[in-house]
Amino acid sequence: MVTQPETASSEDRTLLFRAVLVGAGAVALVGLRSAFPERPLNVAGLHAWLDNGFALGLWGGLVLLGGALGRQVLARFTLPELTSLERWLLALPLGWGILAYGVLVLGLASWLRPVSLLLWLSLAAVWTWREWSAELGKIPARITAAVSAFRRWGLDGKALAVMGGGMLALALFQALAPPWDYDGLMYHLAAPQRFLAAGRIYFLPDLWQANGPFLLEMLFTLGLALGSDTLAGLLHLTYALILVLATWSLGRRFWSVTHGAVAAALLLGVPMLPLWATWAYTDLAWAVYEFLAVYLLCLWLARPRRELLALVGILAGLALGNKVLALGGTALLGLWIVWQSWRNDRPALLRNAWWFALPALLAGAPWYLKSWLWSGNPIYPFVFTTPGWDTTRQELLLAYLHSFGAGRSVVDYLLLPLNFYLRRQQFGTFSIEIPNPLFFAGLGILFKRDRNRLSMGLALYAGLWFLIWAQGSQQTRFLLPLFPVAALLAADVLVPRSGRVSFLWRGLLAGMIVATLSYRLVAFCQNQSWRVVIGQETKREFLTRNNLIFSAQQFIRETLPPEAQVLLLWNGQSYYCGPQCRPDADQTQWTRLFLSYHADPTAIAAALHRQGVTHLFFSAGDLAWLLLYHDPTGQQRAASQFLQGTFLPQCTREVYRDEVVVIAELTCGLNDHE
Repeated sequence: MVTQPETASSEDRTLLFRAVLVGAGAVALVGLRSAFPERPLNVAGLHAWLDNGFALGLWGGLVLLGGALGRQVLARFTLPELTSLERWLLALPLGWGILAYGVLVLGLASWLRPVSLLLWLSLAAVWTWREWSAELGKIPARITAAVSAFRRWGLDGKALAVMGGGMLALALFQALAPPWDYDGLMYHLAAPQRFLAAGRIYFLPDLWQANGPFLLEMLFTLGLALGSDTLAGLLHLTYALILVLATWSLGRRFWSVTHGAVAAALLLGVPMLPLWATWAYTDLAWAVYEFLAVYLLCLWLARPRRELLALVGILAGLALGNKVLALGGTALLGLWIVWQSWRNDRPALLRNAWWFALPALLAGAPWYLKSWLWSGNPIYPFVFTTPGWDTTRQELLLAYLHSFGAGRSVVDYLLLPLNFYLRRQQFGTFSIEIPNPLFFAGLGILFKRDRNRLSMGLALYAGLWFLIWAQGSQQTRFLLPLFPVAALLAADVLVPRSGRVSFLWRGLLAGMIVATLSYRLVAFCQNQSWRVVIGQETKREFLTRNNLIFSAQQFIRETLPPEAQVLLLWNGQSYYCGPQCRPDADQTQWTRLFLSYHADPTAIAAALHRQGVTHLFFSAGDLAWLLLYHDPTGQQRAASQFLQGTFLPQCTREVYRDEVVVIAELTCGLNDHE
């Protein structure tokens, strides 16, 4: 009778000892960052290792803290059927959602400062110290179990693990390099940078993307506040890892271990996945939340309980907090729940719908309510009338978004699976932004005699999801939440009852993974991210090679007067440019001036002066891509021809030129402005 309290007391002391050690490490990490702030652009050597250590330490702390918060949420539900892996896969995204909402509250309260953010993290750490301290103690046993499992796997499983590990290692180097991806530099990082400068979250009319769902960017804000912009890539990479593991886990649960492994292999065979994962984007977070909602809905279909429906709703709401595009997936989840209730338990239909809809609304609504209060449009700037957005601006933006894809006729829709590959440049910004072609093996589920009800439900969900996607901007990247479902359906077709995948399919699977890994190796050698990560070169040298407009933007920061205001024509990347640059986030500003003032150079110059613009920034490379694929009306081409042929020669003086960019100072229109 005496030994139990003594054992409990010993466990408490162990937990407390770990917590104290972690707390001391966190204080040391913050102190180190204070003593050695984020390295300047021209510094190489040891400072790179300090930057990397801080980023990885901060990431590790957020993994512990997010997992602990998520486990506290899961503890409120009775879910005995969940495995240890499933609990981890759910806990971390849930916990990071909670941390992100804490940053949102601080930002809306105008308390967006490093001290306030550290206080929020400290409060969360104190609240959950038992959970994350206990989790720390389990790490050695879990590593041992993973190694033992690896040894038991066959050759195929080991090969898959090794190639996946190789992708992860290459991706880690890329994630630790300075951010250089387009959308990250346009708004995923640029908007948090502005919020931190102001100490609050506020309406940004020139960065329309920043006024909608911004959940993961709140954690990016946390990283920037504490001196690490590379944290964003590490977080996004973690969501990619969760997506692959969740795909494997769902396949294993409802089909077989082989099925799960094949589905994970299909996902790893998406050529752009490792690169998307390292960017400061949020698409993989959206995909994780939406797919985990599907995952739990599958569990609910097997054993209906309101706890599962509530979690499905929370995850769907967090997906809505990342992307407006999640509205379609959330609606389909709701329809699936209603349909299933109608078939099996009609008296519970309204109750089931309520248990899903209310958590989804509570988890997702803050972003849409914020947008509604600030702009008058909950899904700013789409669908509803939006102040500051005239008809021309909306039409130009929608024309750009709907120009992705290969057409909108019935024939074009039927040819989509083929056009993904034959006309792949029209579905993204990289030529390898394509789905794994083996995904289309999943269509065979329609003809499979021994298909089960879950497979048919997932097939119907996937088909409707694809139809919704096809009506919008047909960008391959926006299919990410569908990829794990497509992988599971394809695996159901490729894996026979015996579990022995044929030599042909194994070869094709391996071929796609090898192709993905080979592409990453080639890109790794070209990008040379490892050099900046280990300190062999400076951030300036890396960014000059990998971001073609970086040198011009450094000229703006270092040479032009502080009061200069430079309009970035057809370019939204302002992260490395600072407050002197005005981004063109919807790539329409010059075209709207051209149309509004009827190609009158003096009138346009006067309008620019009234806006405070002193210089124009023009990158022919950005414009060439836009005109080639995304100018269906021809208005952008006419505006660009007027700019280069008439306006620049008549109304500007060139102050900078390199192989890519021209910067010109306005020289006319000032008298008309006055």
